[in-house]
Amino acid sequence: MDSKQIINQRQLAWLASSVITSGGILTLQNVLIRVSEMDAWFSYLIPVFYVFAIAAFFGYLSKHYPGKHIFEITMEVLGRWGGTLVNLVILFHLWLIAARDVGSLAKFSSTLLLHHTPIEILILLPCLVLCYFGKSSVEVIARVNDLFYPLFVVSVMAMPLLLSNEFYLRLISPVLTAPVYNLTFSNLLTIGSAGDIFILGAFLHTVYNASYIRSSIRHGAMLGIFLLTLLIFMVLIVLGPKMPGNFLYPTYNLVQMIHVTDFLDRLDIVMLTVWFPTIACKMIALYTALLLGISSLFKERNYPIFNKPVAMVLVMTTIMSFRSTTELLSFANFSSPVIVLAYQPAVMILLFVVVKIKSRKLGMGNQEKQEKQEKQEKQEKQWNQASQVSQEKRGNQVNQASQGNQDNQDSQGDSRSQSKHQPASGGSDAQSKSRAAFWSKNLTYSHWLWIGNLLMLASLGSMAAGLVFSRYNPQSGTVCASLYGCCLTLTAFTTYMEVSRIKQSQAGNK
Repeated sequence: MDSKQIINQRQLAWLASSVITSGGILTLQNVLIRVSEMDAWFSYLIPVFYVFAIAAFFGYLSKHYPGKHIFEITMEVLGRWGGTLVNLVILFHLWLIAARDVGSLAKFSSTLLLHHTPIEILILLPCLVLCYFGKSSVEVIARVNDLFYPLFVVSVMAMPLLLSNEFYLRLISPVLTAPVYNLTFSNLLTIGSAGDIFILGAFLHTVYNASYIRSSIRHGAMLGIFLLTLLIFMVLIVLGPKMPGNFLYPTYNLVQMIHVTDFLDRLDIVMLTVWFPTIACKMIALYTALLLGISSLFKERNYPIFNKPVAMVLVMTTIMSFRSTTELLSFANFSSPVIVLAYQPAVMILLFVVVKIKSRKLGMGNQEKQEKQEKQEKQEKQWNQASQVSQEKRGNQVNQASQGNQDNQDSQGDSRSQSKHQPASGGSDAQSKSRAAFWSKNLTYSHWLWIGNLLMLASLGSMAAGLVFSRYNPQSGTVCASLYGCCLTLTAFTTYMEVSRIKQSQAGNK
């Protein structure tokens, strides 16, 4: 396969993070606070493990079927009829996500910004944007997201500083006192938005390295989950655990609480101008994945021919699907986890098992072929050696005589050149080795991978310990919560080091 790729690992990571965060800003946060109250910021632990499993699954598929996306791999692995059936299930889920996101953006705009604009117009406008970008490629979407998503990250990371005068940490104490059932339920609800990462399977053909795919998705997902956890944490320590549960959009109410001096107190419009492009990039990537899946049913990648019909059908189905904001939010909050858990684990297990079986059969067949070829080559060599012994001896005598003189001349020239260049190269190598960083020398890609996994297990253990001991000693819950936050932050750092380590190894190979 050609080593050229359409998007790089940074763009794929930004795209994965955009998919995660865009699914959690407009929906779900009020339900999480209503269920787990002051412990709602622990609701994204189980989705981390689920996203890591999806990233490993995509890397496994890309390793065995490079240059193909998940719809083509499914058709090749399961056959024409089985692959079509599985692809139709995936496409049905993608269609539900597209209708949900377009409807959520339209309802958000109608509720808070454009009260008198007909909802049909607010649904039509995002679909026109999707139709415009449906003619382009994944590279265009990745570059647009590469421009806007860093601004989104900066805006979210700046909110603790902007809201520092509104913090009241006692609103979340005592920590880890919610019932285990409530925390488990809230973690299962967030799997619905984390399952949106499955749309990146349509872009496996755009990155040529399987390790790039796995680490980029891990890093992007961890960044997105870290930002959502930070947002919920700020909502709790600013607005408390009671009121946000009754709000439709707690994050928007949090932004309205920003007051910088006496005159700069309406930063919500500025924040929305940064957040809307990020949400739009996620919708465009989802729409492109939907077009790729539909075109794969007809065994071609020319998906723009389905662009306009799919956009018009999406407008009609979104208008007819949801009659009110409450109905839309109920579907987004409670139906998405059921749909995700109903088919995604089964599809991943099925494809993994079938690909594993086929790879073993191919390995057995290749070994048999190699053994037969080796036997034939040995027989041919023995037959030819018997007839060419005399000719080889004569040729070797002549060649040895002529090469002896050349070797003497070359050895003299090489000894002179080596005596000139050896001191300089030895000094430069010693300096470069002394300046090399400790982490880059001693920790490989697999080390960073396992460190991240162990940190997530440590965060799970700290959360479990806090739930057990915080009822008897509130300070232990605070310590365990602090350890959980540190482990989550360090895991995001280790995933970044995974991506950077792969880049260094790739540059070294070149």
